[in-house]
Amino acid sequence: GKGNAGIKFWNIMGKNASCGDAEYAITPAGITAVTSTNSKYSCTGHEDGTIVMWEGNTISDAKVVGNHNGAVSALAYVGTDILISGSTDSIKLFKKTVTEEKNKNDSTTDIPVITIEWILTKEISLLDIVKTIGRTYESYGSPSVTSIASDKYSKRLLVSLSSNVLVEINVSSAAASIITEGTRKTDDTVLSLAHPTEEFTIVSLSK
Repeated sequence: GKGNAGIKFWNIMGKNASCGDAEYAITPAGITAVTSTNSKYSCTGHEDGTIVMWEGNTISDAKVVGNHNGAVSALAYVGTDILISGSTDSIKLFKKTVTEEKNKNDSTTDIPVITIEWILTKEISLLDIVKTIGRTYESYGSPSVTSIASDKYSKRLLVSLSSNVLVEINVSSAAASIITEGTRKTDDTVLSLAHPTEEFTIVSLSK
């Protein structure tokens, strides 16, 4: 669930489904976004700007290094190693890294300590995106990211904004261009989704 409601994890086996509540020692901030990987992890974004990794129904030791300044409003995975997040401040791309080092607390064993982190590799300012697409006038407001879709190489993003516009972004250059835009400013939001097999096909929707 989202917000302050309890988090539930579902396990679907054929026609059967079972549900378990999340387990955590410290209650995380309200959930504002959620996604899952193609591996063992799922991921939640929170209203305090943090991103939390989960294994099963418990918080993972794997960490996402780098918070947003506002609530995390969109999350997307590319494969199993790239995580993309969006908020009111920016779009961030993280890459999974695995490091091994000698156990400093136990000199009697050769078993290394394995650390898994998602490290920030790219940050694209939302203000820069708005300037690039020419939407800096006051009535346009301060948009936030409502959804993110990516090609399989994480080189091209489709980002929908709360200001009713769908933007294509080149990750390497941060160049942005409008794909489609609502004819008026409303409280409705545009959401986008990349086609799973056809690279140049997208779906967008709004009320």
